[in-house]
Amino acid sequence: MSKTRIAKLSILALAIFSFGVSAAERVLEDSLVYDDPTVSRPGKWSGGVSLDYFATKNNTTVNDTQGGTHSATQTLYQPGGSMFVGYGDFSLMGSYRQGTVDINVPAGGGLTSASTGNETYKNTEIDVRWLATPIAMKYFVPYALVGWEKINASQKWNVYVNGVQEDNITSAQGFGAGLGGIIPLTEKFGVRLDVRNFWVNVKTTSNLFTAFNSTKNSNDTQFTATGYYNITEGLNVQLGLKTSSIVNTGVYAQLGYTFR
Repeated sequence: MSKTRIAKLSILALAIFSFGVSAAERVLEDSLVYDDPTVSRPGKWSGGVSLDYFATKNNTTVNDTQGGTHSATQTLYQPGGSMFVGYGDFSLMGSYRQGTVDINVPAGGGLTSASTGNETYKNTEIDVRWLATPIAMKYFVPYALVGWEKINASQKWNVYVNGVQEDNITSAQGFGAGLGGIIPLTEKFGVRLDVRNFWVNVKTTSNLFTAFNSTKNSNDTQFTATGYYNITEGLNVQLGLKTSSIVNTGVYAQLGYTFR
């Protein structure tokens, strides 16, 4: 093969490669994913804050001092706030919520009367997210998450010993990782889906009953589905569902503002 022909083929290959890279960059640049209120454009900073509200009502089980298990219902209302700062493909996100859980255990199954508990419940979470833009498509961008969560709960029951009320304190914290994706549907509306697992250490202590004292390692597997809507360029609302294998599962709402 002549040097001239090699040179021509090299120039053609370079042109095709350059066109492909340029086309991919245009697809990504035009992607609706940048309308997600938590996403930053390439080489640009962004940040945001939001008011959060998490609520759930579900069935659960509780244990007595003899190790017996009883069915119960619990209701949680938990306000809080979130914030994030991002640059390009990376975002640092944090949230804090604090609320009250009401627990009701009906009579039966060995209990002669109904029992009630009131729990102060606190959640702290910090996450780092990386958007996998090298494999992104116009209407779907995958991402990876690493994070840390901490849970503190003080559970007071209508049980008194020598005038002292029963108070069981649970703390759990650990690191986690997961995968997800952003599905932008229009300039106004889109969806985020992700699944993560946290490896947490759970410690429970009781001021009255040593039978409740324990320390164990556990997995907290979480699934989150969030829909976002941009009211204006900065103002946005987000609604979602969050499930957890060891803590409350419920719905949440966020009213936020993004600075770009």
